[in-house]
Amino acid sequence: MSRHPVDHDAVLALGHVVRKRREDLGLSLRGAADVSGVSFTSICRVERGLPPSFTNFVKLSRWLGLEDQLGAPPGSEQKAKAGG
Repeated sequence: MSRHPVDHDAVLALGHVVRKRREDLGLSLRGAADVSGVSFTSICRVERGLPPSFTNFVKLSRWLGLEDQLGAPPGSEQKAKAGG
């Protein structure tokens, strides 16, 4: 059982967006892996509708240009002030 609930519709939507971006750029799965920093296997899984790890979610969000829309993670301001 997952520790956190998963929004399956959102995961499917992410997979569609990743595939569309990859295809719009004319990239193979391996090409998308190279430019996004996410492994070939992980991109395959996301495109099939499986949830990515948090780290891969962040990398994919950056590749898709969505990081500004996501905002900073909770606690990041305190870490920045503390020098970490």
